[in-house]
Amino acid sequence: MNLRRLGIVSTVGILSTLSLTTLPGATAVPTPEDFPLFATSHLLGGYVVGVAGDPDGNGTIRANILLKDANNVKLCVLAEAEDLAPITSITFHPGRVGQANPAIITITNMQVPFVTVDDKQHGGGCVTVPFATISPIAERPNNYYVQFNTGARIPAVRGQVFEEF
Repeated sequence: MNLRRLGIVSTVGILSTLSLTTLPGATAVPTPEDFPLFATSHLLGGYVVGVAGDPDGNGTIRANILLKDANNVKLCVLAEAEDLAPITSITFHPGRVGQANPAIITITNMQVPFVTVDDKQHGGGCVTVPFATISPIAERPNNYYVQFNTGARIPAVRGQVFEEF
């Protein structure tokens, strides 16, 4: 079996990976049986494209994707941020480094409300996403990125998705 790993990172280094198993000779497009996924990202204001991100802001995200039914997954994220105004949403977008595009996944209902501990915001939430939306991210992860948005800046910080074999 071939083993493919997917994760989210900044342009400065790999932070974490997740594994997807495919049959020999098969494409890397995941099926519902391949989940749960686990990914992580480091986000910085300097990675934001098109507008000024928060120059001091940074954050990390941990994403877990669980099968909900035959057509949908439940995407849950836990986030930590520092030197940012309160986070109002977490968004996932198609786009490579240097590109900016509209969000395809938005999480605004934080079931774990953001609280500040040791000068860092901690919180997160879940959203139901069609499997057809998640599948292309696993197929071509370098074409996607994640952002934290705040009331003061949309977006505030950004981190790119990567793939490692």
